[in-house]
Amino acid sequence: MTRLFAAAVLVAAFCLPSLAEAAATAILPYNETVQSKLQPQLEALLIGLVRDGRSLTIDGIPVFNGKDKFLPGKIAISLVEFILSLPPEDPRQ
Repeated sequence: MTRLFAAAVLVAAFCLPSLAEAAATAILPYNETVQSKLQPQLEALLIGLVRDGRSLTIDGIPVFNGKDKFLPGKIAISLVEFILSLPPEDPRQ
């Protein structure tokens, strides 16, 4: 049992990142993640929806295939969230 514990300690010591490495790869706060990663993707999807309408595809798969009965609500919520995130001086608002 003590050998197993010692082996576990050695593995942890050599495999786990140091505190400096962990701090360098820290996870962004939720709001920054949403603003820097999710909002640009959401904007691109909404622009594609406006451009292509019901013929929109993602990775070659039709978005409107009738399998998601909640899709209209998801689109509406996404559009409202996008509009509310725009600054007041943005002409798209």
